[in-house]
Amino acid sequence: MSAGPAFIRISAEQISIASALVNSSINPISNSALTVEGLVYLPNGARLSRSAVIIDSQLRDLVFSGAVNPNFEAYLGLDHDTSLQVRGWLPGDRYTPIGAPGSKKLKDWFIDRKISKMERNQLPVVTTAHKGIVWVPGLPPAKEFRITKQTIQALRLTYQTSDPI
Repeated sequence: MSAGPAFIRISAEQISIASALVNSSINPISNSALTVEGLVYLPNGARLSRSAVIIDSQLRDLVFSGAVNPNFEAYLGLDHDTSLQVRGWLPGDRYTPIGAPGSKKLKDWFIDRKISKMERNQLPVVTTAHKGIVWVPGLPPAKEFRITKQTIQALRLTYQTSDPI
């Protein structure tokens, strides 16, 4: 919801205030490497972190049950040393999230999830070195990088928004 020069973000977990962009067509997120056990601070005050995890039966059941909130967390079937980049979304970005019947533009996924234009410009897009989209907070991880029954080691990505009010 708009609140003058800021907007109020309300979810089941929290209420937070974020500053609005003067021009929402400007992509405020510059390209950054998300290094092993790394942390990236974003212009909107949010943080994106990465850590290696062991997938035991309890965590696998949690992921498979859908209990992991894709607004804030993703588990990926990637090696711990896989090179990841963080950037803003670009026109023409496409990917296939887990559970989707096929690929479509990221913009269309945003529209389907009712993610506002202002918020889209502040969400990080995590990609691999070959530029494939891995995850965008608010959407499931890419199907290509899903956890399987054979996955033993994985990457955990965590998106933390600015402090709730």
